Amino acid sequence: MIDTTLRNTVRHDPPNSYGNCHSVCFAAIMGLAVDDVPHFFAKGDARAPGEVEDSIQSFLDTRGWRQSSFRFPVADWRDVATTLKFLSPGVPAILGGKSSRGCGHSVVILDGEIILDPTGSGIVAPFDEDESYWVTILMPCPPHWHSAAVPAARSARKE
Repeated sequence: MIDTTLRNTVRHDPPNSYGNCHSVCFAAIMGLAVDDVPHFFAKGDARAPGEVEDSIQSFLDTRGWRQSSFRFPVADWRDVATTLKFLSPGVPAILGGKSSRGCGHSVVILDGEIILDPTGSGIVAPFDEDESYWVTILMPCPPHWHSAAVPAARSARKE
């Protein structure tokens, strides 16, 4: 069961601090405490290319999880939620877009509805940068799917 009571533990107040809504969504879906998930966007926009993605993948690797992320270039988040409801019923996803406060935000959607909004500010529009919403689906995976296991499996086949 997803804990829909989780809330941000870091206030979004750039440049002093950047909210941890994305990490809260990870915690909810993975069944973890918010403090057990790194604050992936702690540096705001002052990140090296790939830094956030590498941090997320490293964290997921240690927990035996994978993510699939993709963009939806549509005007309304409800179109994204409805599409996922029919394509993946019963599967929670993280939806990213612009909040009512005008900044990037993440929420958890399930079966066409927002079930967790870590700040209560909602998703009102796509991201300005690419005029798209971003969706992340998290999934536990067997050990042989992990990136560290793939090279070992390939070399074992050659012997």
